[in-house]
Amino acid sequence: MAGTNTGTASTDDKKRERQEEDIPEEGSKKAKKQFYHQDIPGSSHYSVSWMHAKTIIAVVASIKHGYVITGSRDGTVKFWKRLEVDGEPTEGQHPCLEFVKSFTAHAGTIQALATDHEGDTCCSVGSDGLLKFYEISTFDATTMLQTGKNLGTCCSWFTATSRAARAVAVSAANSGDIYIYSPDTVSLIQTLTLHGSSTVTCLAYNVNQDCMVSTDYKGIIELWDCHGSAAVSTTNTTAIDDENDYLADAAANSFSVGNACSSTRNGIAFESKMDTQLYDLIRKKTFAIAIAVAPSGTCFAVYCADLKVRIFDHASGKIVVTYDERLKVYDKTFSQAPFGLDSIEYGKRAATEREMAEVSTVFSAGSMPSSSSGTKVSPQRLSIQFDPSSRYLLIPTLVGVKVIDTQKHKLVRIIGQADASQLRFVSVCLAWGDAKVNRQMQLARKSSTKTSAGTEANDSEAVSDALVITLAYDQRRLYVFSHLDPVEDPDASEEVLTSRDAWNEAPTVQDQFLSDNRGAASNRKSATRAILRTTKGDIHIQLFASQVPRTVENFVGHAKSGYYNEVIFHRIIKGFMLQTGDPDGDG
Repeated sequence: MAGTNTGTASTDDKKRERQEEDIPEEGSKKAKKQFYHQDIPGSSHYSVSWMHAKTIIAVVASIKHGYVITGSRDGTVKFWKRLEVDGEPTEGQHPCLEFVKSFTAHAGTIQALATDHEGDTCCSVGSDGLLKFYEISTFDATTMLQTGKNLGTCCSWFTATSRAARAVAVSAANSGDIYIYSPDTVSLIQTLTLHGSSTVTCLAYNVNQDCMVSTDYKGIIELWDCHGSAAVSTTNTTAIDDENDYLADAAANSFSVGNACSSTRNGIAFESKMDTQLYDLIRKKTFAIAIAVAPSGTCFAVYCADLKVRIFDHASGKIVVTYDERLKVYDKTFSQAPFGLDSIEYGKRAATEREMAEVSTVFSAGSMPSSSSGTKVSPQRLSIQFDPSSRYLLIPTLVGVKVIDTQKHKLVRIIGQADASQLRFVSVCLAWGDAKVNRQMQLARKSSTKTSAGTEANDSEAVSDALVITLAYDQRRLYVFSHLDPVEDPDASEEVLTSRDAWNEAPTVQDQFLSDNRGAASNRKSATRAILRTTKGDIHIQLFASQVPRTVENFVGHAKSGYYNEVIFHRIIKGFMLQTGDPDGDG
C-alpha cells in the first residue's frame, strides 16, 4: 500500500483526484448522496479527550441521535453528545463532544457495548452476568436482565425479520455458546452451539444479507441465518424458565435463528464451505480478533491474531485482499513516506507492539487475564470499521489510524499520526454526518457560529461535523478527532492546546505527566519555522518535522528554554551553514 500526501492540494489537484477515484465534485447532486474519504477526519492531533475513572473498554455511536457511548473497566457507562465542530466552546464545554450522563451500570467490568442498527437502543454486557438496555434518545437506562450466565466479550444486535423482532446475540465466556436474548420480552430466546467448545471471539451482523458472522479461537468462521422461524426450535435451544414472568410474551414473540445461510435469503453463491476460504484462518493457525461488516453487505474485514487484515467477499467466501500489519513489514518501511519515523521513535513504538502481543489481551480477542490481585479484569478489544460507502476501512496501527481505499488497496490518510507517538490507538469509531443539535439550546449558550435564528451567520463553507473517536492502549481517555486540528492551527493559543485534555475525573500523577508531555511534544513537533534574532539581523529557518521529528523536537525545546540565548556565531557561509560555539563553553 502506498501512502498519499494529506497536505493541502490545489483545486485542480482535488478535481483530478475525484475524477480518478470516481468521486463527484462538491455541490453536485451525486455528491450529496455519496460518502467519500474527504468526509473522514484526517487530523494528526486529536481535538479533545475525555476521561473515565478506569481504562475504557469499548466505544459505540448512534448516528441517528448524535450520541457516543463508552464503557470502562469499572462498570461505568457514559453518554456523550456530539456538537458542531466549529462551534465556539463555552465554560465547561469543549468543541466536538460534551459529557451528558454517567451510569454505574455493572458491579463487575464492562465486557462489551453494542447499539442496534437504527441507533435507538444500546446494550451493555457486564462480567456480573447482567445485560442492561438504554434508550439513546433520552440517554436513560430502561431495562436489565440478570442472565445468570458467565458472559463473554462479544455482543451484536440483529433483527429476526420473520417476526420483526430485535434480538441481542451475546457470547459465553468459557464455551462456544451464543445466547440470544430479546430486549422486548427481557428473556433468553435461544442458545446456539455452532462453535462447540471453542470460545467465540467475534460477532458481527450483516444487515443487508440478514446473517451473522461469528468466529472462534480455532479460526472457524461461521455464517448463520438471522431471518428466524416462527417457532422455537428444540435443537441448540435452551428451554425458557417456566417461572419467568415474561413466559407468555416470550412464547408469543419467540423465534429460532442459526440455520445455514442460503443463496436466496442471504446472498451467498457457494454450496459448501469447502469451496470458500472460510477455513483459511485454521490453516494459518490464527483466529479473528475483530470483524467489520461493510454497510453494503458485500464483504467483511477480519483483523487476525497474526496481525493481518483479510477482507472476505460475502457471496463467494473468498479472500479479496490481505493487509499485513506485522512489525517485520514496518521494519523495512518505517523511515519512508508517509511514516517518516526515525529509528528511536520506531523502536519505542515497536516495544509497545511487543508488549501488547505478549502481556496484554488486545491481540488475543478478549481472554480474561488476572490482575496482580488475582481478580479478573476486562480486556481492551481492538476494533476496525468501514465508512458508510463501504469503500474505506479504518484500522488502528502503530502509526495511527489508517484509512485504506479497499477498491484500489491504497492508503489515503493516517488519522492521529502525530499523537501516535505517545498513544497506541486500539479501537476506532466513526461518527459520520452532521451533529444532531438542539438549536435553541445552542443559541442560548451562544456557542454556535454557524447559524442565528435559522439563517446562515456567514457564507463560508461549513466544517463537517464528522468525528473519529478512538481508544488507546491502557488509557482511560477517549480521543476525538475532527476536521479541525487544534495544534496545527496557526492561531491556536497555548490555552487551546493545553485544554485539549478535559479533566472530568480525578487525575493521577501519570495522567498529568502524559498530558504535559503530549502537549509539549505536539507544540515542538508542529513547528515549521524559526527565527533567530541576531545583532546583524534576523535569520529565518525552515524546519522539516515530518522528515526529522526528533531533531526538530530537540531544537524547538532548546530554543524555548533559552539554551541558544547569547550564543556567538563564529562562522557563517551564506545559503549553506551557520556554526556557533558551545553556550556552556568558551566559544
